[in-house]
This record gives sequence, structure tokens and C-alpha cells, in this order.
Amino acid sequence: MRHTLPVVFLIGLTACGPKALPLDAAPSASYKAAYLEGNWIDNGGTHYTFDSKGNATTVVDHDGEFFPVTSTAKAANGNVSWTYNVPSTGYVVTHVVETVGGSMFTATWSNGDNAGSETFHRE
Repeated sequence: MRHTLPVVFLIGLTACGPKALPLDAAPSASYKAAYLEGNWIDNGGTHYTFDSKGNATTVVDHDGEFFPVTSTAKAANGNVSWTYNVPSTGYVVTHVVETVGGSMFTATWSNGDNAGSETFHRE
């Protein structure tokens, strides 16, 4: 007498939104860009807005000064960067995203004279 066993097919499902990354994988530029969409504030009180492609569209500091964004770039190594002018000081500031996760990201910045890093929180 022969027994037959039922065959079960499993279909993989993925959640909506950016996929989780393997622990040993560095986020791609497209992942970081998609992650940035929305409104952010840095630890100095400056507000940033990014579109759905990760382009910085608005930068306004804590006292309301508008900083014109001059460029946004996505590099193959996963870095997303943006540059803006600070009219009151003449500085040209560039940020480069380093890490993304949860409701925050970190970025390094430089303005020609100084450099550092900041943490950004989703608003």
C-alpha cells in the first residue's frame, strides 16, 4: 500500500516600504534616498525636507533663515549627499549620509573651514 503526502508550496511575502537589509550589507544609495523622504530636524534645530527620490528640497535653520539647496547626489557606494548655501555667513555646507535606521540618520558635514557630524530625527 502506497501513502501519499500532501505537497505544500510556500509563497514568500515582503512588507511594504524599504526592505530590511542583511546584517552584513551596506545600504545602497537608492535605499538611503528612499529612507530620507519627509521632514527631519538636526541636533542644532535646522529643518530639512527630502522628496521621494531623496533630494533635499528645503533647509531652514532654527531662526527661520532659508538655505538654498544647490545639489543632491547619490553615489554608487551608498552615500547620499546634499549641498546648500548659508546666505548670512557665505558658507557652502555639504552633508553626507553615513547611517540610516529607525527614525533617525547620521551625516557628516563640512563647510570648508569646519567639519563634524550630526544626528537627524524624523519630524
